[in-house]
Amino acid sequence: MVGCRTDANIAGKAIWGTENEDEFDEMEEWEADAEFFALEDWKGLVEYRKKRVEQYPDDPEFQWKLGEANVLNEEYEKAIEFLNVLHKKYPEDPNIQHSLLDALYAIGLHDSSRVATVYPSEGIRVCR
Repeated sequence: MVGCRTDANIAGKAIWGTENEDEFDEMEEWEADAEFFALEDWKGLVEYRKKRVEQYPDDPEFQWKLGEANVLNEEYEKAIEFLNVLHKKYPEDPNIQHSLLDALYAIGLHDSSRVATVYPSEGIRVCR
């Protein structure tokens, strides 16, 4: 079937382009994300969002999206470290808060034997 995207590599080429890696710039931001979500290509999503952060290093939304991609890719420790720094800079951002909590929950900090406390000015402290 022509144009059918059934493989993550095919989707990656469609989003990144084969000759022009900046081809994804012509797409709406949500369209590129939707491709990766549809295929559950979390590794590809991380790479895509890393490039977006490189292009827009001062934009907290792109930074949060990279942290979220790390959570989806099950790179929880990396996500916690990255999102913790963001949380210190933007303590009121609910997207950062939720993704950080998702990562903490994924590594088992919902267990009553471990407690994580989030301090806006200091970041996260984990007590075991």
